[in-house]
Order: sequence, then C-alpha cells, then structure tokens
Amino acid sequence: AGQRATNEQKIAGSKSRIEWFKKRIAVEEKLFAEGVITEKQLLQTKDEYGLLISEITEAKNRLREIAASELAMRNKNQQQLSTSELRIADQKRKLQLLENQLDHASRVPSPYEGRILEVKIDVGTLVNVGTSIVSLEMAEGKLQALLYLPAAEGKKVHKDMEALISPTTVRREEYG
Repeated sequence: AGQRATNEQKIAGSKSRIEWFKKRIAVEEKLFAEGVITEKQLLQTKDEYGLLISEITEAKNRLREIAASELAMRNKNQQQLSTSELRIADQKRKLQLLENQLDHASRVPSPYEGRILEVKIDVGTLVNVGTSIVSLEMAEGKLQALLYLPAAEGKKVHKDMEALISPTTVRREEYG
C-alpha cells in the first residue's frame, strides 16, 4: 500500500512538471533559433524531459507490478481457502460416514419386542454373530410353541385348544 501511494504521488507530481518542461522546451527552441542559447542547453532540457518521462514510465510499471503481485496474492489466498474448504468438507463427509458406521455397528436390532430381563454381555465387549447378549420377556401376546406330534395324535389337536407344555429337561417330580 505504501509503495502504491508513493508511485501514484510521483506520477501525479510529474504530470505537472511535464507541462512545465513542454513550455520550457518550446521557449528554449525559440531562444535557440534566435541564437540566445546554445544547442547544448536545449538538448540538456530535452534530456531532463526524457528522464522525467522515464521516471513516470517506471512508476507506472511499478504500479502494474504491484497490482499484478496483489492479484497473484489474492488468487493464491483464494486457492488456499478453496483447498482448505474442500479438505474440511471431505473430513466432514468422512466423519459422517464413520458416525453412520459406528451407529450401524453398535446397534443390535431384535426381531422381537419385549422387556430386557438380563444383559449377558458388558457394554463395549466385542461379540461374535449369534452370541446371546440379552434375555427378553416377550411383549404382551400369546406364547407360541412349535410342536411335533405323531400323525395319529395330530388329528386330535384343534385351533384354540388348551395345551399343557413342559420342557423335557424339567423333572416333573421336582417342579410339578
């Protein structure tokens, strides 16, 4: 910003000097034609005018370089910002994917509704497929049993018929 202002001031100040030099050269050309001054003095004034034009050109070139440098810096910053935003978006997508995977992996859905009576595995313990992790009390509803009966006995069974069922592992003498 400081270099820009310095060069702009140099250009502005030099513009007024250009007009002065143009007038001075015109006057000195008349004086040279009349023989009042030497050619050397006229050429010296024209050289000073040429140096002034060179200074203005240099200042304008520096302004262009500053503008180009600022534009390059803005583009670089914008590119870095875009790259950072892309990285952030990518990391957010990865985080969301991992959260979804964790949610999916940490849920153990049951095909049955009911109340948990016993948790058989501690939280955080890795289990294999098919491992029993809880005991459920079935939700309100009828208890179902799958029975295999001989064909002769099967014809005696009717819908909504009362049945007394006991596991074979339970001793009748002990539990009734």
